Amino acid sequence: MSEVDRLRDENSKLKTKLKNLTTAYSSLKKMNKDLMENIFIDENTRLYNSRYLNIRLDEEMKRAKRYNQFLSLVLVSVTSPSEEQLGQTSEERGSMFMKKLGEFIKANLRDTDILSLYNEDVLALILPETNIEGAVCLSERLKDQVLFALSGIDLESTTAKKNISISIGITSYPTDARVIDELIKNASHMLECSRGSENNTIYCSIMN
Repeated sequence: MSEVDRLRDENSKLKTKLKNLTTAYSSLKKMNKDLMENIFIDENTRLYNSRYLNIRLDEEMKRAKRYNQFLSLVLVSVTSPSEEQLGQTSEERGSMFMKKLGEFIKANLRDTDILSLYNEDVLALILPETNIEGAVCLSERLKDQVLFALSGIDLESTTAKKNISISIGITSYPTDARVIDELIKNASHMLECSRGSENNTIYCSIMN
C-alpha cells in the first residue's frame, strides 16, 4: 500500500470515528435533556411540578427586581366533576382532570406565562410583567372559560354554578410582596379565602 493510500485509509477511519462520536454525543445530549425534563414533570399529569415552579418563580422574581417590573402569581383550584361526568374513578380521575384543566388553561395564556402544579389539586400561574390588575383581568377571563368548558352550558345557568366551582387567589410583586416566600404565602392565603367564600370568587388585595 502506498503512503497516499495509507493516509486515505486512516482519514476514512477517522471520519467514521468522528461520525460515531457525533452520533453518540447527540444521543447522550437527548438523554440528558429527557432526564432534566422528567425531573420537572409530574408523572401523572405531565404538567410542570412544584420544583419547576420554585425555580422559575425565583428566576422571574430576580428579573422583575432587576428591571423594575411587575410579577404576579395566581393559584387556581377547580372542583372536579363527578365520576359520572368523567367516566373514571379515584386517582386516575383526579390526574386526568388536572391534566385536561392544565392543557386548557395553558392554551389560553401568553407564551411568556408559566403554568405548573402548585400541589396535586392546585395550579399555579406565573405572570411576568403583569401587575395585580392585569392578573385579575386574566383570571376573570380564565374563570369564565373554564366554567363554560366544564359545564358545557350557559355560565349563567344555576346548574353550572352548582356542579362546578373555581377558586382563585392572586398576589403580586411589589404590590403585595417583596420576596418569593411572601408571594407564595399571600397567594395561598388568598386561595383559601376564595375557597371559603361563595363559589367562583377571585381573591386578591385590591378586591377584598
